[in-house]
Amino acid sequence: MKMVKKMYNEKNALRTTLFLQQVQNSKVLTLSFFHFFILFLSTVFSFFNSFFTSSILHLINLKFVFSKIIPSRKTIKLLLALVGAVTIFLLLSQTTLALGVAPSFYSINEKDASFKTLNLRVLNTQHEELTLLVSLEGDLADDITIQKVITLTPEETEKTIHYTLSVKTNLTPGPHEGKIVLQQIPDEKAGATNVAVATTVVQKINVAAPYPGVYLTGSLYASSADVEEQIKFTVKLKNKGSKPTMVKGQVIVKGPTNEELYRVQLPEKAIAGNGLVDLESLIPGLKYPGYYTAEAILTYDGKAITLRKDFSVGSAFADTTGLSIEQFRLGEIVKLSLSIQNKWNSNINELYAVVKIVDSKGAVVSKFTTSTIKLNAQELTLLDSFWDTRDLQIGTYDFIVGLHYNGKVNEQIFKAVVGLDNVRFGSQVSGNVIMDKPSSSEGFSNLTLFLLAFLVLGLIVMNIAWLFYFKKKKK
Repeated sequence: MKMVKKMYNEKNALRTTLFLQQVQNSKVLTLSFFHFFILFLSTVFSFFNSFFTSSILHLINLKFVFSKIIPSRKTIKLLLALVGAVTIFLLLSQTTLALGVAPSFYSINEKDASFKTLNLRVLNTQHEELTLLVSLEGDLADDITIQKVITLTPEETEKTIHYTLSVKTNLTPGPHEGKIVLQQIPDEKAGATNVAVATTVVQKINVAAPYPGVYLTGSLYASSADVEEQIKFTVKLKNKGSKPTMVKGQVIVKGPTNEELYRVQLPEKAIAGNGLVDLESLIPGLKYPGYYTAEAILTYDGKAITLRKDFSVGSAFADTTGLSIEQFRLGEIVKLSLSIQNKWNSNINELYAVVKIVDSKGAVVSKFTTSTIKLNAQELTLLDSFWDTRDLQIGTYDFIVGLHYNGKVNEQIFKAVVGLDNVRFGSQVSGNVIMDKPSSSEGFSNLTLFLLAFLVLGLIVMNIAWLFYFKKKKK
């Protein structure tokens, strides 16, 4: 009986030993995987020149090795999530704006498109070795002659390519477009360690073929006004035809029951072929608040066109009192502030602005929408938005600001002269010179460094907490 009991105890002890050995092997396997993964991540960070983060990962790995601490699954998951977030952030930081073209578009008249030499500036902002495949799209693709492959060395931050546009056939009236598409070919020399992100950029060529004779199109705008305040009507006309003409007209203001309240004449002006012209007129003001309709009747060469615009006077209306830019540099994203005033005696719960920027040729070169805000009664506030000027050229522009609220739109036009480092709205300079931002090859931005430092500090604190926790547990 004692012999049987002894054999039973020895058998249980053997089972216990085998079980503990399996647990230890499992822990060793977990620890080995953990060390391997941290070493792998530290190598990735070294590849992206984040040596500080890489060094911290190495220190964490060595501490686990020498202290023989085996992290739990929950600990490993938490650490991997934090390091993974940093890895994704670095990948995005490295691929942002690696390739660009300038200008992003050309706008050309048909008479200049028979043979014209154009430029394509390829921007290599990451100082990479680039091989770009060139393809052509659009109805002008057959009229563009350009090399099929473009290469840049890491030392070439910019390369100018000359190509020709030669429209050999008569174009149908209206707009025509061609696209030059540059697609990055991944570098095969880098091998499997290269994290390649193929990038595609496009330059557009727009050619406007004029309509035969005279072909006028346009829009009518009415300024915002309170009761008995002057109202300015602006007619913006574009002649899409090839023949010049004289145009004149009148504006008729009607009430809600279609009764005629005012009739004012517009000045007679000449408009060239494929040209633009503005006609303006004032009325002294309307006595009662409410909604009204304006009709502009324009006559030219025995023909007439009618433009209509609904507008409001008094009651619920907000006004754009001015535009400003604190810091401006052409080619960057700048903050444009709209000065908005609620001239109504109650709140406007939802208001946003749509800003259209029109060049001297009548083309809309930029359009963006602001966020939605609440405007208290008689409140004057700033409504900020961001304006991407990378595709903009130096010149004169119309800023058409439309305020959307209570189911209506109030539009105003601001003249602006855009320079290299300032914007002039009227006669006031509203932009200042700022320093160039460091390129991505010179290091991460301050925001990136701050985020990296914050994440690394979190890893260090968590690592120290683990150390004290496991030492206390051992005691």
